[in-house]
Amino acid sequence: MRTMSRCMNADLDQAHDAELLLASGRALSGSELASTVQQIADRSGDILGSKEHAYTWLQSHLIPAFGGKTAQQIIAQGWGQAILDYLDELRYGGRG
Repeated sequence: MRTMSRCMNADLDQAHDAELLLASGRALSGSELASTVQQIADRSGDILGSKEHAYTWLQSHLIPAFGGKTAQQIIAQGWGQAILDYLDELRYGGRG
């Protein structure tokens, strides 16, 4: 099984594409944000082994594929689904 850090690597083209995508996001309301964060914490917790690791990852891990932003920053910009898709790619062998 791949390690999370190895899977998180992405090339510069992906980072540039993500920056363009994130520029057009929609900010989430409080309840939407909380729901999206919970969904992503659950999914990343499955990959990382615990919810504690998942919340740390959400808040502090800079994701190259999203222009060096954290998942929390990306979610706040309205792109929670992009993080869910990213986690699915990690889990099922897409990126990395």
